[in-house]
Amino acid sequence: MATNKNVEEKEREENKKGLILFIILLILLLALFIGIRALSSKKEDKKEQKEPTTEQVVEDKTMDETVEEENPYVYTEQKTTKVKKTSNNQEQKNTLTLVLKGDNVIYVDYSDEYIDEGAYALDTKDGDLSVSIVKTIYLNNRVVDFIDTTNSGAVYTIKYVITNSRGETKEVVRTVIIKQAEVTIALNGNSEEKLEYQVSNRVTYTDLGATATTSNGINIPVTSTITRNGEMYEGNISSDQLGTYIITYTATYNDKNYVVTRTVRVEDTVAPVITTEKETYKYLVEEEAELTLDEIKALFNVTDEDTNIITTLTDADGVEMTTNISKALEGEYTIILSAKDRSNNVSERAISISVMKDTEAPTVTITNIATSETEYTIEFSVSDNYSENENIAISYALLDGTGGDIDFIDLENGQYSFTIPVTDIGTAKFIAIKVKDECGNENAIVQALPSII
Repeated sequence: MATNKNVEEKEREENKKGLILFIILLILLLALFIGIRALSSKKEDKKEQKEPTTEQVVEDKTMDETVEEENPYVYTEQKTTKVKKTSNNQEQKNTLTLVLKGDNVIYVDYSDEYIDEGAYALDTKDGDLSVSIVKTIYLNNRVVDFIDTTNSGAVYTIKYVITNSRGETKEVVRTVIIKQAEVTIALNGNSEEKLEYQVSNRVTYTDLGATATTSNGINIPVTSTITRNGEMYEGNISSDQLGTYIITYTATYNDKNYVVTRTVRVEDTVAPVITTEKETYKYLVEEEAELTLDEIKALFNVTDEDTNIITTLTDADGVEMTTNISKALEGEYTIILSAKDRSNNVSERAISISVMKDTEAPTVTITNIATSETEYTIEFSVSDNYSENENIAISYALLDGTGGDIDFIDLENGQYSFTIPVTDIGTAKFIAIKVKDECGNENAIVQALPSII
């Protein structure tokens, strides 16, 4: 019994040792398997980073298949690597690329030369296909032969199309916009002109016109229209037609109008001119007589280029006169004539009117007596407080100093010198000159005659 018990214990010890050895062996095999797998994954990662060529992919595949046959322990890992290689082959699939040279949208100055940069095409199988690109130009959805840069504001579309050997097609589009032509329209001369209103010396306005050119130097015809005070006007602008004239110059290019204007004003800036023969007018007192407003206005002379003049008579206080001046009573009046033309230019002139009783005689003064062997020349002056000199009667007489009858010889009114032949003197020693005004007031002067030398 004891012997059997020892045998059993010995067997259990040996079984225990065998189990331990088996577990150790199993752990070693597992560690070996994990190490091989880790090494295989590291190799695969390096291969993927290199982006292998098609030949390398084929070569790696062959090697992988060989490894699969020779190493059954890593067969599953090699299968995983083979799947990755298959994915890498899909990334290397043939592709077609079409790219524009230059910008997608290009702006071209009016009339400048446009040179298209085109596009380039590349296929991973067919290579460079740029020469095979088909280019088509469209304007308003219609095919045109070329891009006309004088077509102001036009928008062109260029379509580029390429097809590879596999029938794959790609296209890109460029837009070319022609900038609007810049047109400059300018006046010749000033934008504002003025003509002084003149009728007697009429002047015609000479229009210098306007010019229009494009940005590339093309001259454009210019037309003109005229309005006068806002209404259409035909004909020349002249100084005898008051008004504000607007000349509109228009240049049309590519269905667009370019406009500039000039203003010409025909204006009357000169006030009427008022003149009178004298500053003071004298009238004798007359019963039941009047000096009418029309007679007073007739004392003024108004001249102006404008014939439509409004005249007004006012007194010294500026009050408009509405009644005539009576000559029945003595009086002094200041009369102001105001004249206004259609352009509201105003001028004024004042005169004095005296209604008086004339009781004073004219005065006469001998200013010179000249002698020669054959005649006497007598010169004199006359004045009066009422009558004009030309209305004063003048006469002369030779006196011998004896006091006899005197015969006066009449002179023409306004004649202030006369001659007497020596043969007519006789025994006369004095010369007398008599004056008489319109009211009958008389005066005379007597002066000795000098001796003949």
